[in-house]
Amino acid sequence: HFSDVWMWMDDSWTLLSEGNRAFQPQSRAYHGAFIIEDNLMVLGGQSESAALLDDCWEFDLTAQNWHRVVLPKLRPCVCFTSR
Repeated sequence: HFSDVWMWMDDSWTLLSEGNRAFQPQSRAYHGAFIIEDNLMVLGGQSESAALLDDCWEFDLTAQNWHRVVLPKLRPCVCFTSR
């Protein structure tokens, strides 16, 4: 369970976010993640205390900041993990 964000660029890994920002998702494992344009989307997963998460977050790869995404009707199922 980590809260940092890394990106593979050219031939090496680059640290984008060290997890020390005031507004960001809690650290998690077994989450779903995908990229849409310049945004990394993170869905659900499992917290360090093994609680299942049903939230959605967006990381702007250009500005390098997080935004919580409010999904009014469709939310990740709390039983979902990427295991």
